[in-house]
Amino acid sequence: MSKNIRYILLEDEHITALGLKRTASRLRPEWSLIGESDCSADIPRMLSLTPDFILSDIYLCDGESTDMFQKCSCTLPIILLSGYPEAHEHCKKIRNLITYIEKPVAHTDLEHAFCMLEYAMGWSYT
Repeated sequence: MSKNIRYILLEDEHITALGLKRTASRLRPEWSLIGESDCSADIPRMLSLTPDFILSDIYLCDGESTDMFQKCSCTLPIILLSGYPEAHEHCKKIRNLITYIEKPVAHTDLEHAFCMLEYAMGWSYT
């Protein structure tokens, strides 16, 4: 029996956000996207929706998501994304990081990240 996983998406590129939502829906149709934003200032409000994990770009329209995750003392598992190769340095700020994916995000990259998340969280899909 699988758990209905709830997640939020933080991405400031509209086309990328659409692609991530479409791919996530195909990979894990039982999971629910419960909120999305393009601003780090929205992270506290997004966390109040009680997601199980976060799928987030590092650089959002108003700053770095990693800074706000630290300010909020976020303990949820996070999958980080970025189109900037040097952005992986920001991953060191996040203790609850599952993995980092460099954009453009391939279907197989997201599948691998979701498998890592499921393993780390002990979510069973048998």
